[in-house]
Amino acid sequence: MRRFGNAMNSALFKRCTSLLSSDWRILQWRRQSNEAVISSLGRIEIRRVPCSCLVQTRVKGDMTPARRTALVRLAKYVGGENQSHVALQAERPILQHRIAPGLWEISVRLADVDNVRRAPMPRGRKVRIVAREPGMWAVLRKTGRPTEHKIARAEIEILDVLARTNWSATTGPIVLIRAPGSIIPMTGTFDVAVPVVSVDEARQIAWRDPTRRPPRWSSLPVR
Repeated sequence: MRRFGNAMNSALFKRCTSLLSSDWRILQWRRQSNEAVISSLGRIEIRRVPCSCLVQTRVKGDMTPARRTALVRLAKYVGGENQSHVALQAERPILQHRIAPGLWEISVRLADVDNVRRAPMPRGRKVRIVAREPGMWAVLRKTGRPTEHKIARAEIEILDVLARTNWSATTGPIVLIRAPGSIIPMTGTFDVAVPVVSVDEARQIAWRDPTRRPPRWSSLPVR
């Protein structure tokens, strides 16, 4: 009877977790990164992002299944399945962006590691440790669950606002997920961030090295 009860409990747990969003694993990390808001452009915030050490993985497939696979890998590394057998603290949000059609890069910040060399080595090649330089992001909050269509529309909205400012986008959008999506899709939220530099800084980069010219850099801002 005890074995039967344990089997029933296990089956019930698996059934309940299957009904939840794949993002529920995010709740394992209670800390949240400190991003300073330096200005607001209507619904869009310009945030200063500090330097950090990220644990990162790449997954092929559609956006949500790829994130589900990535969260399992990242949780295992942070939980101690690394070459040093050391459990670490990670900080939300989860960062996800598309680096090629059907290929996603998903990362989470290591809270207590400030140098890549001090981070425990992953066990396999699917997980790696990278450094993120400090920078600026233009961030727009969206409702519901993240989809490629919503991300594309958010990017257009951000770029449209930036075109009338002294900010210039440098790369494509990054999705920031701070909490699991709600069972009711329209009550969840996520952020779309576009890395930016000031137009003056973009010009200096292009002048010093034309090969590093931001792909979305414009010669003159629209005022």
